[in-house]
Formats: sequence, C-alpha cells, structure tokens
Amino acid sequence: MNVDSKRQPSLESRLALFWLHRLGIVTLVLGVVFLITYSMQTLSPEFAWLLPWLKLGTGFVVSSALLWLGEKLTGREDQKWFGQALTAGGWSLAYFTTYAAHYVPSVNVIESLPVETALLTLVAGGALYSALKARSELMAIYSITLAAGTILLNGPGLYSDISFLIIAIAASILGNTQSWRRLFAFALAACYIGHFYCCLSLTPNFSERVTLTAFLSSIWFVFSIAIGFSLSTPASARNIVTALACTNAMMLALGLATSNDKSVEQINQIIFVVFGLLYLATSHWLKGREQAQLSTVHALLGLSFINAAKLMHYSGLTLLTIDVVQIALLSIVAIRYELKAFRYTAVALTFAFLLFWIGGASSHQDQLVVGIHAIQYFRVAVLAAGVFAILALQHLRTESKSVYFNFYYFASNIIAVLAVFNIDDISWRAFAFALMALANYICGLRSKDDYYVDMGFLHLAISASQVIFGCFHWLSLPIALTTAAFYAGYLYSRRMPELEKTYLVGLFQSLLGFAGALTLTALILAKAPSDYCSTQLALEAIVMLAVGLSIKDSFLRCSGLVVLALLTGKLLFFDLANHNTFERILSFIAAGIIFLLASYLYSRFSGSFDGLNDEQEADSEAEQNSCRKTYSDHCGDPYRESFAEAAREAS
Repeated sequence: MNVDSKRQPSLESRLALFWLHRLGIVTLVLGVVFLITYSMQTLSPEFAWLLPWLKLGTGFVVSSALLWLGEKLTGREDQKWFGQALTAGGWSLAYFTTYAAHYVPSVNVIESLPVETALLTLVAGGALYSALKARSELMAIYSITLAAGTILLNGPGLYSDISFLIIAIAASILGNTQSWRRLFAFALAACYIGHFYCCLSLTPNFSERVTLTAFLSSIWFVFSIAIGFSLSTPASARNIVTALACTNAMMLALGLATSNDKSVEQINQIIFVVFGLLYLATSHWLKGREQAQLSTVHALLGLSFINAAKLMHYSGLTLLTIDVVQIALLSIVAIRYELKAFRYTAVALTFAFLLFWIGGASSHQDQLVVGIHAIQYFRVAVLAAGVFAILALQHLRTESKSVYFNFYYFASNIIAVLAVFNIDDISWRAFAFALMALANYICGLRSKDDYYVDMGFLHLAISASQVIFGCFHWLSLPIALTTAAFYAGYLYSRRMPELEKTYLVGLFQSLLGFAGALTLTALILAKAPSDYCSTQLALEAIVMLAVGLSIKDSFLRCSGLVVLALLTGKLLFFDLANHNTFERILSFIAAGIIFLLASYLYSRFSGSFDGLNDEQEADSEAEQNSCRKTYSDHCGDPYRESFAEAAREAS
C-alpha cells in the first residue's frame, strides 16, 4: 500500500469544502442585494434621503469586508481557494452596488450616466486587477457570473447593457491575456442573456431599437476581437475557440432578428455587411498565423453574414440570380486560392438555391408562357444548370474527379430535371429528357467514364416514361425529334470500338436503339393516316434495312425485318378487309414494291447474287461432265475405237 498516494475526496468532503462556501457567498451577496432593493418606510420623511445612502453604504461595507477577508485568506496556501471565493463575491457585490446607485430607482443617488459608467468601469478594473494578481480563472468567473446575475434579478432597463458591455470588455482582456477560455464562455453567456433580458422587458420604438442594436453590436465586436485576434490559441483550445466564435455570431444574428423592424432593416443590413467583411479580414489574418481551422470558420461566418444581408435586401428572381453568380465566383476563387470556406459556402448556397427555386417555381405554376410554367424561374434554372456544369468541368480539370465535381455535376442535372418538368406538354418534356440523356451519354463516351452513363440512364428512363404515359397526347414534331435523338446517340456510339465499350455503354447503346425503333414505329401507327399507315411502315422498314446494310449493323437490319413482319400482319388482318378502297390498293402495291426492293437490297448488299451465279456455273459444268461420262460408258469413244482397228490392220 502506497502511503504517499493521494486519496480521492469523498462526496462529503467535496460538498463541505467546495460547494458550501460557494453557496454561502451566493446567498450572502443575494441577501445584501435584496436589502439594497428593498423599499423601507421606517424612517421619518425628513430622513428619507438618508435611506439610499445607508443601503448603498451597507453594500460597500459588506463588499469591502469580503475583499479584505478574501485578500487575507488568499495569502495562506491551505485556504487560498476559500479566499478567492470571498474576493469574487466582494467584487460582484461592489459592482452591483455601484450599478444600483444609478439604475435602481429606490437607491438612485447618481443622476449622471457618464459618472455611473466611469464608476462601473473602475470597479470592473479592480476586479480585473484582483483576478490577474491571483491568477485565478475561477475567481474571475465567480465575479462576472454573480455581477451579471444580480443585475438580472433586478429587472435591467434599456441602458443596463452598459454594465454588460463593461463585463464583456473585462472578460475579454482577462481571457485573452491569461488564455482563460472558460471565462470567455461564462462572460459571453452572461452578456447575451442580459442583453436579451433587456430587449424582452421593453416595447422599443425606433430610437430604442437603434440603441439596443448599438449595444448588441458593441458586445459582439468586443468578443469578436478578443476571440479572433487572441494572443495565442494552442491546438488543444481551437475547438473551444471555434465554438465560441460560432456562438458569438449566432447571438448577434439572433439579436438582430428579434429586434428587426422596417424602421431598422437597412441598419441591420449594413451591420451584416460590415461585420461580414470584418470576419473575412480576421480570417485572412488568422491564415497568416497558420490558424487554418479558425481562419476557415471566420471566413464562413463572414460569408454567412454577407449572404444574410443579401437575403434581407433581395428576394425572388433577383435573389436567385445573385445566388448563381455568387456560387460561381466563390467556387472559382476557391479553386484558384484553395479556400475551403469558400467551397463550403458555395455548396451551402447551392442547396439554398435549390430550395428557394422550388418554392418560387411552385408558387408561379399558374403563369404559362409559350408552353412553359413559371418561365422566368425556368430561365434561371437553365442558367444555373449551365453554371453548375461549368463548375463541375473546372473541378474536373484542376482536381480530377473529386467530391465537388460530383456535387456540381449532380446539381446541374437535378436543376435541369426540375426545369424540364415546368414544360407543359409531355411530348416536349420527353424530347428534352432525351437530349439530356444523349448529352450525358456522349460525355461518358468521350471521357470513357461510366459515371456520366449512369446519369444518362436516369434521363433516358424519365424520357421513356414521358413517351409511354403521354402516348395519347403525342405531338408529332417533338416525338419525331425524340426519335432522332435516340438514333443519333445509337449511331454515334458505334464509332467506339467494341473492345473499348464497357457493359453499361453497350447496354445504353442497345436501349437507345430499341427506344428509337419503338418510338418511331409507335409514332407512325399513332399519327399516320390509317389509309397510308402501311406505306409509311414500309418506308420505315426499307430505310432501316438500307442503313443497316450500308453500315453493317445487325440491329437496324433486324429492326427493319421486324417492321416488315408488322407490315405483313397489318396487310393480312386490316388492309385485306378493306381492299375495296383506292388508298388500300395503293398500300398493297407500295408494300409489294417495298418487299421486292427490300429483298433486292438485302441480297445486293450481302453479295448473295454473286454467290448464286457462281453456284449455278459450277452446277452446269458438273452436269456436263456427268453427261459426258455417262455417254462414254454406254456408247464408247469412236475415235479411240477407230485408232485401235487401224493398228490391228497394219500389224
């Protein structure tokens, strides 16, 4: 057993040593505070003027006694913690007593606000000196918390913010010089709670709103300077300082929002812009001191403030257009100078743009111009889709494939999809989605990257759904253009060698071919006059066969044969029953010519005629040789027999 090892204090010891004296200090200070604010009627009227001085004197006497006793006990090492608590209670009571001399009506003996402010500053300076001398963060926290708490208990008024501003200055000096982060946190909470309490206790007019805004801005400015331009911020304290900076900014934004009114709206906008620029300047200064985390946070806060001012000043289409321009500028600057805060802000603005655009476009769907709902929002969406696509390309060129490239590429496609759905006619929507599918597919082919092809599948599926579900309301021109887009993508993909095609590329190519063939055939069946439908199907088949044979594409040839089979069925089951009309007779004639022409083209391009001629010549020659042999076997050779007979006679 190690005798020298220190034992952990028990619960009884902790309560008796560390909490009873704190409770005693708080209780004593509150008792004197209540005494000062208590209305007494015990003295005769001629001595009524003496009562406020007696109350204030009691406060100063008790605070002086606490300070003297605390200073005496602080010199003893074993009672140092007890003496610091007494000192903190003494300074907090002295601060409140000075505060009451002007702000509490029952003991109002100081009429001049400048004199009162000077006295409060003097007391705060004494507390500051005492805390620095003792080097005790806990004592400083006691002093500030008790001082703010006693002021709050007595219902602060409009100008009570001066006392909280003085507390903020004292805490900032102490926290910065001694690196006391907890003191920052307590002071920040105390000052902002005090300010909001002042706001809630008033129904301010214009001048009072301006005064409250000035106090709030001053408190924010003090804490911002202390946090942003701190003398030293070790790595272990960066997260705490970051949290304090964000809290300070949020309190300012909350304060301006709660006191916002038409009368002070422009003032609040100016405050947001100026303070946003101050945050950006602080970020630049922190970056030079190699404080990357704090620099990024301050830059984000600055950009957020500037965007808040923009949001307050602009609305609707103007706001959305500015958002697009700002996203582009932030992203380009971030790429050029590698600023993370600008990247984060641009991403956040992109999300905000999508939400605001959806809300604005939804509320203007009743406006239909040239077949497009909310056409002004449609134009902004087209602009945004183009800008996002360019940003994705810029990230791809500078950083290869990164998360920002994926984000902007996805955002570009999403906003384009949302914009296309504003088109009223389903046929034109199908054509637009077909173009988007084709654009993504071509990008995938040129870059040899299936990521684009995946996005192309989405647009192709949406386009196909629009074609299928809108078959009863088709317009000939957009569906014909959609078919042309499908075939253009199919023919373009044939330029890539088969060995270089991935599975997805091959699948997409097949889907484009099927989509084109089905859409074209369905368009003819749906829109062509019934008397000439067979003729148009025949023309479709012959064109497919001709193109398929000329470029040696089996899919197009098979598609042509399938259309011919469909044409045959139509002739047998529909046209044959109505063959007594002139148009159907022409259909039969045209179909017959097409069948013959198709057969001829198929044979011509496949070289079947040449093969047949060679086979016929070979068969003819074989037949002649066979006849000669048969004749020779049965009749003999006359020349050979006569030669043999002449030889026998000569012998």
